[in-house]
Amino acid sequence: MMIKFKHIVFLVFFWILIFSCEDKKDTVANPKEETHDAIAKNETDASLISKTTKELNMLSLTEATVKYGTPQEKEIIKITANHIPFNLEELIKERYPNKEYLTHEIEITAASWKVHEQSWIQVWYSLENKVWMPIDILVTI
Repeated sequence: MMIKFKHIVFLVFFWILIFSCEDKKDTVANPKEETHDAIAKNETDASLISKTTKELNMLSLTEATVKYGTPQEKEIIKITANHIPFNLEELIKERYPNKEYLTHEIEITAASWKVHEQSWIQVWYSLENKVWMPIDILVTI
């Protein structure tokens, strides 16, 4: 009786093993297709980022907020004679060659929108005729 039980256990185990295996032909992906899909997605992402960047570079902060929603990050940066953020030194010197920030405080607004899972567009705005207009833009991919 013991021999039959061992045989039955072996056959059941063998049967489970055989039928639990998947057909590997269905699960193996074609590397060329994956590469093509990845390239197509990256091209789509790149064109979307490029289009969004061009639009944000022309829209006021209010218009950008209407079109793209509230920025995920927004900060008002105060520029004075004693405070110029390191990452904005070049922009400030280019934008204000007469060094207006030495005599009065200048405000710059930085707003960031997330475009894809890992892509961000940050736009810096200055106040011109009571409207926040873009002065520089940075894309992080």
